[in-house]
Amino acid sequence: MYYQADPVHMGPDGQWYFYTPDLSSRYGPYVDQDLAYTKVNKFIQYLNSLGPQPKAPGADAQVNELVARSIAARDRIAEIKTRHAKELEAPQAELDRCEGGLLAFLNAHNMDSVSTSLGTAYTQTAFRCAIGDKGALTEHIRTHGDVDLLQTRISSTNVKAWMEAHPGQHIPGVKIDYVREVRIRRK
Repeated sequence: MYYQADPVHMGPDGQWYFYTPDLSSRYGPYVDQDLAYTKVNKFIQYLNSLGPQPKAPGADAQVNELVARSIAARDRIAEIKTRHAKELEAPQAELDRCEGGLLAFLNAHNMDSVSTSLGTAYTQTAFRCAIGDKGALTEHIRTHGDVDLLQTRISSTNVKAWMEAHPGQHIPGVKIDYVREVRIRRK
């Protein structure tokens, strides 16, 4: 089971609750959001600790078939990706050589475009930027308030490490989702 949305919510009474992944039950009330997240995390750990459940009749054959089909599909996808990568090498190299030759021609003749009976080759300036000095950028943003220069993204690895270092605490403004996924290991 996994959550498709944030299970923690505030009820009409101002208290905090969380739903089970299948939305069949609601737990709470909790006095604050952090406690509700702590409880939902413990609930997920409990669900994951249950381990394998009793098998349904005929489950072995059904599971074996699904595992076999999954492995076969994964192998086929890998083969196609490998074949396509190899098939694309020569045409991509030829395209790179042609684009390089056209750029050299346009640069040598101080032109932005050239038209032929088959098509038009033209230059376009792409804008790219990267952080060269994180400290200087951070100081600029603090000084001038230019927070819009940044995109908001958070590191799952660092959040997980923080949560392990601060058990039972929740980082304000960070939504945590646990997704239980199936992985298949070949024997």
